[in-house]
Amino acid sequence: MNEMQIFQNDEVGKVRLMENEDGSISISAEDTAMGFGWTTVAKSGNEVIRWARINEYCKQLGFSPEVGKDDYIPESLFYMLGMKANNPTALKFQKWLAFDVI
Repeated sequence: MNEMQIFQNDEVGKVRLMENEDGSISISAEDTAMGFGWTTVAKSGNEVIRWARINEYCKQLGFSPEVGKDDYIPESLFYMLGMKANNPTALKFQKWLAFDVI
């Protein structure tokens, strides 16, 4: 059975991690996109994830299956995506992960 851990920060958001049976870690694709700032505000006023952007990055990095709301990505892909993120939201998320979570 996979064990999930949730790390939460009121200012930055949350990240859900799942330990896989082989000992590897997978991270929520939704939390990844939110944390790295790949969102936009819809006409309704709701913040929505720019799935096309995250999936294009995944494709560029050699990860072929498209990801969505309930998917988890491998830890290595999470780190590679983090290297592409370059905005104020991502910087806060990265600092929180680096200093408090990891």
